[in-house]
Amino acid sequence: MDAVFDIQTIQNKLYAHQYQKLGTGSGRRVYQLDPEYSEYVLKAAYNRKGYAQNQVEAYISETDDSPIFAKIFFCDPDYRYLIMERADRINNISVLFDYFQVSNLKELFTLPELNDIILKYNLLIADLRRPVNWGLIDSRPVIIDYGFTKMVKRKYYSFF
Repeated sequence: MDAVFDIQTIQNKLYAHQYQKLGTGSGRRVYQLDPEYSEYVLKAAYNRKGYAQNQVEAYISETDDSPIFAKIFFCDPDYRYLIMERADRINNISVLFDYFQVSNLKELFTLPELNDIILKYNLLIADLRRPVNWGLIDSRPVIIDYGFTKMVKRKYYSFF
């Protein structure tokens, strides 16, 4: 997380609705930043779920050197804002099958490079099987949404 960003300007432009919204989840909104930061997206938490997901993603990005995760370049101390490298969207999980040379989800998630990180970070396979959580950077698949762990689910999404 060593890139330099003008966070005050980014925040002002966000409040002025000057960024294109790329998506909305249960706790965060994702925005495309200015042309000067075109290779990055901003994830803005809008509730406790989003703050928790930003915190998890910042931790994983900081501690893991696996190329499977899109990297985080900034996260503010309260985890409201996170800046991640931008990836091109994939529309079908078959992109992963082709890249990893597997034919189904079971084969995909038992590959050591994926199974190891799933176990290490308590990631949810049900979440990772969704194409919206993946992207491509230089034709290489990366996980772009990895903040929804078993702990986050248990703490913020389970009702019983």
